[in-house]
Amino acid sequence: MSTTPLSTVSSERPKTLQWAKAAAIFQIFVGIGVIYLLLWLVDAESVNPFLQGVKNGFMQELAKQGVMTYDYTLAGKASFEPLLGILASIILLVGLRHRTATMYKVVIGFLLLHFISGLAHWDLLVLTPILLGLCFTASARAYWNTPSEPDQTSVTPPPSVKPVPAVKSAPKKSVKTTPSSKATPKKKAATAKKKSA
Repeated sequence: MSTTPLSTVSSERPKTLQWAKAAAIFQIFVGIGVIYLLLWLVDAESVNPFLQGVKNGFMQELAKQGVMTYDYTLAGKASFEPLLGILASIILLVGLRHRTATMYKVVIGFLLLHFISGLAHWDLLVLTPILLGLCFTASARAYWNTPSEPDQTSVTPPPSVKPVPAVKSAPKKSVKTTPSSKATPKKKAATAKKKSA
């Protein structure tokens, strides 16, 4: 029976975090849309009956709460919650790329901050509790607590040491020397006369 090592299993991103990534991206787009709508409603005058109905309904809800004027200051305060959700989602996406135990704590901290802030202001938060549940699963904790393997393509190989070429010594010039035993013709004749005498 073959068993797969835990490092091999946790090195791949689990399905729960793939869903968390999709939900975080969706929350970013929803938050941007809500912030734009809150700023647009300050002095929006539209010929579109649907948009004008949205503004009238929004102003009626504010009037029930005792708010008679809606300006950019109030719009900025109302935009705090979606802006915090965007920030928490971005940190989650960054944490999926740089997985460490410290980054996991940072991600959970920002998601909890957004969740508690939403409860304090009685805002209906749907995606943040889902993100918290996905990040608290056992596979998500194992993914963040296992150090990522270094990317082999990004590691710079050590410089190769080139062998130093051997210095070739200049060839020695052979000096031709005349052997001393070699006699000249005059010496040969003198030695021949001595032998004949």
